[in-house]
This record gives sequence, C-alpha cells and structure tokens, in this order.
Amino acid sequence: MEVTRNAFRSVEEVDLSEFYNGSEEEKLRVCRKVFEALRSVGFVQLTNHNISEEFIDEVFAESKQLFQLPMNAKMKLGLSSTEANRGYIAQGQEKRMFRKDRKETFEIGNEEEEEFSNMWPEEEEMSNCKISVVC
Repeated sequence: MEVTRNAFRSVEEVDLSEFYNGSEEEKLRVCRKVFEALRSVGFVQLTNHNISEEFIDEVFAESKQLFQLPMNAKMKLGLSSTEANRGYIAQGQEKRMFRKDRKETFEIGNEEEEEFSNMWPEEEEMSNCKISVVC
C-alpha cells in the first residue's frame, strides 16, 4: 500500500465578517471555504471572529495548565469510548500513517448533548477550566 502525503503551502485564512454580516449566499460561501480548508489541510485561520484577545489568552493559559497536570490526573480524564470522542488522549495513544502520533489532546463536545458527557479536571486542579472553554 502506497502512502502519500498531502503537502500544503499555506493555511487558508477565512474572514468571518462576511458570515456575520452577509447574505445567505455569502454565509454559505464562507462555510464552504472553512469546510474545504478543514478537508484539505486539517485546520484554518479565522479572522474577524469577534472573540476577544483577552478570552483567547485565558483559554490558552488554561490549556497550558491542563497539559501540565501530572500524567495520572490527565489519565483520569482518558477517552471513555471511541464513540464518545471526549477526554484526554496521551502522546502515542493514536496512530497516524502507521506511526504513533506525537500529539496529546483533550477533546470536548457540546455540553448539552445527553448521550456523551465531557470530562473535566477536578475543581482543585483547575478551577476555571470548564467555565472558560464552555462559555
């Protein structure tokens, strides 16, 4: 089996002001641009998203705090099932192109979904984590 890599030269930048202020056609065009970038590259850079720099800094600080927790605390938040896709995934736990992936992730979903619950650190470990991420 031949494995090919999709190389990309740049990350797609999508301006969301057209989505917030545009016609239905313009909103659809923005959605298609986001979808195509995620499909082809895996991520996208959003501009004019109306999220304050202060909030972004807060979430990044809490993310850093989460990943600096001791491994045993993070493993308590381990992925409960592959269907749920919620919780902590350690480095090397997933494979990509037949090799262990070097990333660690913490996956969450819609808080209102009843079938699968998000997993959160203990209050004493990270008091603001859930508040910032969910807001």
